[in-house]
Amino acid sequence: MTIRRRLWMVAGSLVAAAGLCFLLWPPSAESALLGFLEKEYPKAKEVVIYSLDPHTASEPSDAKAPQAEQLWGCSVLGKATLVDAAERGEAKVGMIEAVKSGTQDYSMACFDPRHAFRITTQDEKVVTIVLCYDCGAVKFTGIRSRGLGCQIGSGGWERLTTLQEKHKLPRDIPDNQASNF
Repeated sequence: MTIRRRLWMVAGSLVAAAGLCFLLWPPSAESALLGFLEKEYPKAKEVVIYSLDPHTASEPSDAKAPQAEQLWGCSVLGKATLVDAAERGEAKVGMIEAVKSGTQDYSMACFDPRHAFRITTQDEKVVTIVLCYDCGAVKFTGIRSRGLGCQIGSGGWERLTTLQEKHKLPRDIPDNQASNF
């Protein structure tokens, strides 16, 4: 076997290995979340919207006292199941707008989320999506990706907040956002 033929065989093997890695490598967090919202979310068995207070989650002082419901380390102020197709659609559009309005230069500084969704898919997979408009981040579980979250922009905030208000969910409004959020 000539050296040239060996080099071509090695190069071909490297290309094949790179292609296999590309196929097996999970998508970016942003792509994975958008893909889930476009493909799996519309067929969800259950969609629950949450209103969170990121500042009241703490350990109970009395071990016998009932612990308040928490999601992602935040106290749940209220939750509602979205059964209406139009409401589910509004939630989907709001989350997509949030992700698409984000920029790439971010750091999840505070992560004080006030909006969240828990989605149960047809195959009983549970996906949790938690959004913080303060630092512009979304985190999620239950979706295969290269990360646990990505950046969001202010897009979708009004839709998601309107859904919370429509279901009369109590809201924690940060001091710095009282006038515009």
